[in-house]
Amino acid sequence: MQTVSTDLDTPSSAPNLPFWQLELNQGRRIPHSMKRNGLSSPTLALLIIGVFVLTAAAVVATQAGGPTRTNSTTTTASNSASVSSIQGLRLDVGLSTTVLQPGQTLQVSVSEYNSLGTANNVSASKQWPVQVALGACPNLDMQPFGIAVYSGHVGAQNLSQATQLRIFPLAPCPLLMRLVTGYYFQPSSASATVLPSAGGSPSPMSANVNVSAIYTEQAKPLPQGAYTLVAADEWGAVAFLYFTVA
Repeated sequence: MQTVSTDLDTPSSAPNLPFWQLELNQGRRIPHSMKRNGLSSPTLALLIIGVFVLTAAAVVATQAGGPTRTNSTTTTASNSASVSSIQGLRLDVGLSTTVLQPGQTLQVSVSEYNSLGTANNVSASKQWPVQVALGACPNLDMQPFGIAVYSGHVGAQNLSQATQLRIFPLAPCPLLMRLVTGYYFQPSSASATVLPSAGGSPSPMSANVNVSAIYTEQAKPLPQGAYTLVAADEWGAVAFLYFTVA
């Protein structure tokens, strides 16, 4: 029988090697160039183990460093912000300016946009992350979002400790409150039918609010200083924008 030579180390050719070196040598071909350059079996085994360790560490680091999603965003150098909400919805808010003159009115636009290309039936949650409104009587608001204004710089870390300014006048509000179970959004739009519905056209899920004064016993123009405008929807999305009265 003809004997075929090979460059694989086997137990017969290296009977004195430990079992872990024998298994490595049996399962992996050692290039002649390594042998000629003087790489011994223990050195090769350490190299292989090192490659395995580095590869595993790289995989773990990649997984641990992946992006995380949050329902809150803070924008300090812009007059607009967008926050991803539930089921493909997006909360958008914009300011007419970030620097007001005393007595000037700040115009705020806020909307809930369905980013999906299909109709989107979203159940109401009423889990407001912060108290917000669109007018003096929040119980009359049919849109699932609102705004609030704070003095100074407020963010997600200190929002629960901050005190809101009264930006809407005191008014007698009716006690009635419409039952809202959800919103049926049109595809790729800020229009939705408020559910339950007796028919009719979808309503705009957008609003424009003017902020010009603080209401206590009487209206007072916003004094000079820094302010935070917060927009939020009932599903937990929160956006922060900042403006000053100079």
